[in-house]
Amino acid sequence: MGAPDDEPDRQSWDGPPTKVTIPKPFALAKYEVTRGQFAKFAAATQRSIGANCRKFNCT
Repeated sequence: MGAPDDEPDRQSWDGPPTKVTIPKPFALAKYEVTRGQFAKFAAATQRSIGANCRKFNCT
């Protein structure tokens, strides 16, 4: 996690590369999930999306 100083588009908060261990299993989708798809999932599972849902590097 983090980014080396010479990485393009590096942000000041990215910090130096650091090894991170994820202690629990997690799933990774083959395709991106749209905001609409996630909203349906959140409604079906009664999860709160919140007003501060963020996105990065959108074109």
